[in-house]
Amino acid sequence: MADTRELSIEEARAFLNEHVAAFDAETGPWFDELPDDAVIPLHVGELRADELRVADMLFVHGDVVLTGDHSDSWEVDHSLVLVVGNLRCRSAYVTCETLVTGDVVAGQFVYANSSNDYAFTVGGTMATKLFVEDGMASYATAFEGEAWRTMNQVVFGKPPTIAKRPREACTRAAAAATGLDSAALDDLAEHFLFPSARR
Repeated sequence: MADTRELSIEEARAFLNEHVAAFDAETGPWFDELPDDAVIPLHVGELRADELRVADMLFVHGDVVLTGDHSDSWEVDHSLVLVVGNLRCRSAYVTCETLVTGDVVAGQFVYANSSNDYAFTVGGTMATKLFVEDGMASYATAFEGEAWRTMNQVVFGKPPTIAKRPREACTRAAAAATGLDSAALDDLAEHFLFPSARR
């Protein structure tokens, strides 16, 4: 049976130390800058929803299963999403510190851009038709799909960092060739600036 409660900063730190250390992820240095009276919601059990939009912070101890999209917010200074379990969704827009201890399975795409402030870390396999890094260091134990790296380090498994893809090669046609449906292409275009067709 699922339940939700609020964690104090000390409880949140203990939860992170217990669950994040298992796959050697780091939390941002800003964690120490949160006010002492800050609270972080913790959902215990499987979280099922049409979509999940995290405005600030959220911990989930269980799987997240969405029929639609996962997204978080650019609008706050310090944001963190931790899933101790797997994340399944249609597409994911990742802009804050995001840690998933299990697998991330996105039926269409994963778009990662934190303006170079945070990291996206997956303890298991990331599986999606297209992963687009556009300003966010990203790590996963394994990867299935196509990956575009435009700025930051992207490491999936033991091989070296994925090579940077020239921006002019990141076209809508190339994205369509990965199998994205037209709705997903339109959604991605709202966040990722495809180069002009003349380039």
